[in-house]
Amino acid sequence: MHSQLTFELGDILRAEERKILHSFPQVERRFAVLHLIRAVDQFFLWQNSRGKDITRSEEEFASYFIYGYNKALELFLDESTQNNAVPFSRSTEGIRNWADSAVCHCGRTAVCQMLLDWERAHLGTFVIRDGATHFELTDRAIGIEASEVDEFYWLRAFVAKHHQDLMDSLMERLPEIQQMMTPLVSPWRDHYIGYETTPEIDSYYQQRAILQCQIMFGQDAFPGEARFGGLEFDLYRASVATLAGWMLKHLDFAKILKKGHPHLEISNLATIHQEKAVLAGYLAASLGIDFEAAEQCLRVLTLTHTDKPRLTRPKGPPAPLIQLGKAHLLKSVAGCLKEPFEFLGASLRHKYPGDWDRAVSLREATFRKELYSLFPQREIVRVPTHVKIRQGNQVVTDIDAAIFDPHNNIGGLFQLKWQEPFGPSIRDRNSRKRNFLAPATAWIDEISAFLRTLSPRKLADSFGLRLSDAEKIRSFRLFVIGRNFSHFSGEELPDERAAWGLWPQVLHLASEEYDNANPLGGLHHGLKRTSPFHKPRPDIEDMTFSLGNKKIVVTVRSSLR
Repeated sequence: MHSQLTFELGDILRAEERKILHSFPQVERRFAVLHLIRAVDQFFLWQNSRGKDITRSEEEFASYFIYGYNKALELFLDESTQNNAVPFSRSTEGIRNWADSAVCHCGRTAVCQMLLDWERAHLGTFVIRDGATHFELTDRAIGIEASEVDEFYWLRAFVAKHHQDLMDSLMERLPEIQQMMTPLVSPWRDHYIGYETTPEIDSYYQQRAILQCQIMFGQDAFPGEARFGGLEFDLYRASVATLAGWMLKHLDFAKILKKGHPHLEISNLATIHQEKAVLAGYLAASLGIDFEAAEQCLRVLTLTHTDKPRLTRPKGPPAPLIQLGKAHLLKSVAGCLKEPFEFLGASLRHKYPGDWDRAVSLREATFRKELYSLFPQREIVRVPTHVKIRQGNQVVTDIDAAIFDPHNNIGGLFQLKWQEPFGPSIRDRNSRKRNFLAPATAWIDEISAFLRTLSPRKLADSFGLRLSDAEKIRSFRLFVIGRNFSHFSGEELPDERAAWGLWPQVLHLASEEYDNANPLGGLHHGLKRTSPFHKPRPDIEDMTFSLGNKKIVVTVRSSLR
């Protein structure tokens, strides 16, 4: 049941949103959108250039900014972005201060909304103490999801290291490329940027973008042949890489121009708009596709006022392109270079739900193939398809992947779960948790019952094994492997009858602790040993912020510290 305090906070959130909207002059709100995207882009550039040392105030600013930029766009993106022409509005110190303040204020409202969601999920509770509103995290396992995020960052670093020599060779060419670029760039309309390019310059930045895209989350979300709106995922993926290459090139042109003309404001140079038709023509020429296909790819990568409820999650990926006029798109530095594949995935799901469902069904074979690549030993048997488990004529469950190691007398049975990431959304997290834990535990029950009835003959018949191999299997290891998550904060612990793991965690173990003598047993033991529930919880510092007339303090109970 919601408390009176919860209702009060909801009223404050709505009042603060109105205050933010009224803080901008009474002109078309797409002017605000332009300045908000400029602020987001400058924040992204600051984030990528700052050193490791960061002050507490800078850390708080960054936290609110990350939570707030999509919330700010959700407030200001409206029908004015369908109007003709496009706003020319030069960035000034005053407007930059407004945009930074608006995004941070939106961040505080987004954090408060997140805490309300946490309370509904019983992960914390609001209480009044010493005249302040406190949110206390409850005595449950917390920080589990953060441990899994660390595994994704390990994977990103691992892939980057694999391509480091090629990236180093490209960066060695950068001075030469920039020397070519310098005479091609000049100021435009006094405050903005104009430039020409060459095939050699374009090729250089495209190579860098392809390497950069390979370490981005979500670039492997579907097999390349999966179709959305009639176009293959490979084409959408290539479109993202092309936009990323153009943006890397554009940023270097902007830096060259800024160096030669120090009085120019970088936010006026970095964030620019372009006609849709022109951009689609460039994309069609770059990828060798027809104009209509290029237009469709750009639509999927564009945020409009009609789809903002689905594509502006707090702390979610920024949009690569934002509609700013009936025929114009705003190109976002952050959107093109931060996590464009995450935005792509969310947009494809929103725009093509039927195709999405069909594409999801293709993931299992890809996942199984990638898993089997970790077990290349000649003596190991890898069952090529999923296996249905029957009782009489009724299918009771299935096994997504099965690996048998007759030499070590072990069989490994896998459930592979590839659901969408939930980010910071507690609502999405609770939905994923329900669809992950209970079905996986039921699968363990069914498989355990099946194994109790198993004979060598039945094992051979069920999995297509030679009887001589089936007779050597004396024990089984059960695995539940999630592509994007496998553990959740809270009181529910994973069923101990199986080893639960995250795909990057599996790759981490395979990279650093591979047991060649007993690969299945080694993986099972490694996943058990490196479970997030066995790791120290992350330190969570108190957070204090004001919203309306409330001072809100987020604390961790002393028993959790």
